[in-house]
Amino acid sequence: MRYFAANYFFDGESFVKNALISVDDSFEICFSGKPDEGLIERQRMIFYSGIIMPDFNIIKKRNNQDISILSSIMIKELINYQIHENNLAKALIEIFEIKDKILSGSKTKLLLLQNLVLTNLTITTISNFIEII
Repeated sequence: MRYFAANYFFDGESFVKNALISVDDSFEICFSGKPDEGLIERQRMIFYSGIIMPDFNIIKKRNNQDISILSSIMIKELINYQIHENNLAKALIEIFEIKDKILSGSKTKLLLLQNLVLTNLTITTISNFIEII
C-alpha cells in the first residue's frame, strides 16, 4: 500500500483539502480521505504540494501522448478557461470531459497539478502536470 497526500485532492467533482489517497500495488484507489487526513503521517506516505487527481483517462483520450507533452497543452487550455471563468473544478470537468466522480476501487494513474497559486487555486504559466503513479 502506498499513501499520497497533497494540499488538495480532486475527485472529479470538488477539491478535498489536505486529503490522503491510498493506492494498492495494482494502482487501485483504496481510499480517498477526508479533509486533513493527509496531515497524519503514515509509513510510505509522500506529501506533494499541489493537487492530486486521477488521470480520468485524460492520457488515453489524448492519443496516449506523453504527460510532459500534454502538460503544456492542458495548462494553456486551463489558463484560457480561467480568463473567462475563475472556477478550476469546472474547468477540469469541462476541458477533460470528466463524467463521474472517482470512487474507492477505481484503477487509475494519479496526476499531480503543481506550481499553481494554492491560496485561490489559480493556474499560472509555470504550472504543470506530472504523473506520480
